Amino acid sequence: MGYNLYLAEVVGVAIETDSRIQIRVLPQMEGIAAEMCPRWPCFFRDEGFTGNTGDIVWTLCDDEFSTGYILGLANYNTFVEDVFSEYSLSPDLQQKGKDILLDLKAETLNYNNIKIEYWDKNCIHFIEKNTGGKIIVFSSGTIYIMRPKEFIVKIGDTKININADGISFSGSNIKLQSEYIGLGNNPKGNVLITNGVSADGASISEFVKA
Repeated sequence: MGYNLYLAEVVGVAIETDSRIQIRVLPQMEGIAAEMCPRWPCFFRDEGFTGNTGDIVWTLCDDEFSTGYILGLANYNTFVEDVFSEYSLSPDLQQKGKDILLDLKAETLNYNNIKIEYWDKNCIHFIEKNTGGKIIVFSSGTIYIMRPKEFIVKIGDTKININADGISFSGSNIKLQSEYIGLGNNPKGNVLITNGVSADGASISEFVKA
């Protein structure tokens, strides 16, 4: 029994109780009702692909179409450049990622040193091949940077930066809520809460020590 690669259209998506995808192999199954089309699992057992109706995917199946597997989304290819550009990586989104890294004073992104793990019109997931670091850039300006020597998250004007020098937070509001907050290396006692002018009406914090 031989196996071959085929293009197929997704006609039924995966659900919580059945992770298989219902597909119509093209052109061999054209005209077959969706409910009569086969359901096939993802090729690798530890991966999943839910699919959207109308997606075009690569499938691997036997000659009788009785056993098959979903490999993943099929890429688009055409010599008409203005059409192909619709399915290419957004240069604007890539530039936004570079601009954000520059603004954060983080290490710049070398396009020749990356593997693109996932992308769509709203985000790109980069893997840096020389470090294994991961960078996720969103069209909204949100960015996640996870590298061996730094961890940075930026959402709007809120930023978290962690590196060997310490941890820094910035944002319009920063709130710490906990049953215990210790300030300094060796907190000795509960913090005195005042009105900032005098000790009149001062009270002892129940949760903050310094």
